[in-house]
Amino acid sequence: MFLGAALFNAIGISFVEQIIENKAFVFFASSLVFALGVELTDVRDGLTQGIRTVALTLLSWLLPVAVLLAAAFLITLPFAGLSQLSSSLSPAGLMLAASAGLIILINTVYQDGEQHLSGSPVLRMIMRVGCVLLLPMTAFALWAVSVRIGQYGLTVERIVAVVSAVIGLLYSLGYAAAQLPRRARAGGWLPTLELTNVVVGAITALTLVAFSTPWLNPVQLSISSQIARLKDPNLQADDVPYYWLANNAGPRGRAALDSLAASPNAAIAERAKQARENSTFNRRGPAKGFIVFPEGTTPPEGFIRDGLCFVDTCPARIVDFDNDGEGEVLLRHGPSFAVFKRDSSGQWAEIGTLENAPSCKHSPLSGEEMDSSDLKPLPPKSVPSFEIAGKTFEFTAKLDCPITEN
Repeated sequence: MFLGAALFNAIGISFVEQIIENKAFVFFASSLVFALGVELTDVRDGLTQGIRTVALTLLSWLLPVAVLLAAAFLITLPFAGLSQLSSSLSPAGLMLAASAGLIILINTVYQDGEQHLSGSPVLRMIMRVGCVLLLPMTAFALWAVSVRIGQYGLTVERIVAVVSAVIGLLYSLGYAAAQLPRRARAGGWLPTLELTNVVVGAITALTLVAFSTPWLNPVQLSISSQIARLKDPNLQADDVPYYWLANNAGPRGRAALDSLAASPNAAIAERAKQARENSTFNRRGPAKGFIVFPEGTTPPEGFIRDGLCFVDTCPARIVDFDNDGEGEVLLRHGPSFAVFKRDSSGQWAEIGTLENAPSCKHSPLSGEEMDSSDLKPLPPKSVPSFEIAGKTFEFTAKLDCPITEN
């Protein structure tokens, strides 16, 4: 399509390119082509039967490895402590990903339920073990996500995680029930597993549709949950998602920040005001270990506050950056410095950055070198900047680096 659009562009007709780059067309066309491809492989299964058989056979032999790792993890988990699972969302996400992988591999062994296609008897036995292991895997993941939600409320990521955990638990319950002895019936050798795939697949599709409605939209649910948490009288300053309320929660979040700015808790009120006035607030962490170089220098009054640092230790320098007789603060962030200056109201505000200019030395300075070495001002550049159509252009000299032999 892009080749066709390029042909039309060559004769001055651009609407074809505009159509195929439109998001609505991209989503519609991609979904339609994918659906037609799936339908074609179903109607004309002979076209893909060979490659499908090879792929499923190869993938099925990954199941023993996955089952072994899952069993080892579940055996080790009680000794490591369940508290590790709820320390963040990552362990639960990894367990859900492992459970999804197990579900896929189980179905590569089962295929359509015909015993002659379902691998060797050993593979079928391992598949049964995997079906049972799914239950504790998804149950622990659901518990871990539930603990996080109880502590910190809903977010979009936690809503997706808890729904994924519930769907995984439904799969695991159906797969575990499929291992119970039953009377022989027509169809595959584990008919409950087949029924589980269909029913839970339909539930998953309905859940995705529900997410698109105003009532069960994850963004709106998370906003309502986080705003409800703000009414807790025991709320601590570090528990409030200031940046998220200011930038991701829409008008309701900004209204909540306005109310927090009037909170009797001075720490909450101050950080809410900063988040409301500074769109980048809280991307950095709380103020912790400030170190001003040369060591022993006292930080300027009113400079140290939350929302300044990316890391636990915050190296800074005090330099008269613009020769106005007053010291500015250079706060190091990795390989560069953020420059802070007092504004007309006496508040410290970030006015720009000081970055390493291109040079022939490719090795970057270490943090220790940047903190302890002398800061020497250089004479101003002799070449002025230029303005063209309202845009500023600055001259950068070409580097004439010597060629070194390895």
